[in-house]
Amino acid sequence: MTVNSPLLITGGKADEGQVFSETSFVFSMQEKSAFSLHHILEKEDILENLVFEITKNPKNLITHIQRINYCFNDNDSEQLFAALSDFFRVLDHKGLPISNRMFASVKSKLMADRKEQLCQYLENSAELAENEYCVLGRGVIGTVNLVQKTTL
Repeated sequence: MTVNSPLLITGGKADEGQVFSETSFVFSMQEKSAFSLHHILEKEDILENLVFEITKNPKNLITHIQRINYCFNDNDSEQLFAALSDFFRVLDHKGLPISNRMFASVKSKLMADRKEQLCQYLENSAELAENEYCVLGRGVIGTVNLVQKTTL
């Protein structure tokens, strides 16, 4: 572990003044292997397991970051959009600095319309868009205008 490097600490709540035990999981943000599961699972199972863990424990931000990292490295634009959308939904505008950093880091792999939707959410608090891969959304995709009136 590098001195003076930012740390993520899990296993307790720092705001309650709790002393972390030796069993607390601490790692450096520079240790990229902490966000990669390629060495543990087969390629097909990685994303499925990450999504399962997110549905089981949506507030585990490390799992969200692992999913975003996996989708980014896999060049899967729609899954990346869903991972960001779920991440932003959990943070609910309470973590704008980390949301902005995550978005800035991965926006190069997003399609233009998806990039614009997430940008509008971050800047204007617009409604967060979803796609079929979002697991924490309302489950509504599409429009309320199901019938369109035309003249003959």
